[in-house]
Amino acid sequence: MDLSHVKVKTMSKVLTSLYKLKIKIPWLKDTIILPEVKKYLFIFVVLVTSFDIFIIKEFYGLLTFSVFFLWLLVIRLYKLKEKHFVISVIILFVLVAFFHIISVPTVTEKAAIWAYLFLIIYAWNLAKLSK
Repeated sequence: MDLSHVKVKTMSKVLTSLYKLKIKIPWLKDTIILPEVKKYLFIFVVLVTSFDIFIIKEFYGLLTFSVFFLWLLVIRLYKLKEKHFVISVIILFVLVAFFHIISVPTVTEKAAIWAYLFLIIYAWNLAKLSK
């Protein structure tokens, strides 16, 4: 039994209802994030990153990479420029130096991990711009 026409009709109804709600679809070159969510997403990601650096004592790769991908979403939504990456990397490296001086190894390592992740994003953007 072929149900492809049912899927097409259902998808058509979903797209129509999303259009009425003024939600944009990612594969249509925009985002599906509602404006209210977009407003608080940056604050949420900054708080989760700070929580990861300062509160959590152990390294959890899944958490770090999940938040990293949230950062990539935030960068795309807010269209952040290179200067924002440079500022965040400088702040994180200052944190690394400061916490290394006062001998807090867990915070030092976590801040260094985040600094290098932001350096990766910065290098990727520079490579994209140079093309």
